[in-house]
Amino acid sequence: MRLLCGVALVVAMLGGCRFLPRSGPAPADVAQARRLANEGLSAADRDAFAEAAALLDRAVRSCPADVEARRHYAEVLWKQGERLAAIDQISTALRQSPSDPDLCVCAARMYLEMGLLDDAARLAGEATRLAGGTATARNEAGPVAETHREGRG
Repeated sequence: MRLLCGVALVVAMLGGCRFLPRSGPAPADVAQARRLANEGLSAADRDAFAEAAALLDRAVRSCPADVEARRHYAEVLWKQGERLAAIDQISTALRQSPSDPDLCVCAARMYLEMGLLDDAARLAGEATRLAGGTATARNEAGPVAETHREGRG
């Protein structure tokens, strides 16, 4: 029984908090992380990036497997000019959710601005592939891949 509980816990941690059942009340740590992330997004909307970063950092610490909180944290860090910290957060999010096309596009943009052209192009291609080549994916990922082909960045 302990083994089964341990396996279930690891699966929940690796799968991310957003994969927890949607029915019924969320566990306290997940609810706390969601509340903090929402407050962080609200602060970011007000251009209060230091406050947003602090709230999103707490959200990620509360639920390390929450990919969306981690992505938003990376975006706020990026806006604050904390490029390496943002890349660290977006890279972790990508490891947690490698099949998320929006996350691939977000990371590709960051990598492009950092001059990591091969990584940016790879992620842009992956985003397009994951999204099934939809117009949205081409519109989002296309400029990243095009910049790489032209040698700009």
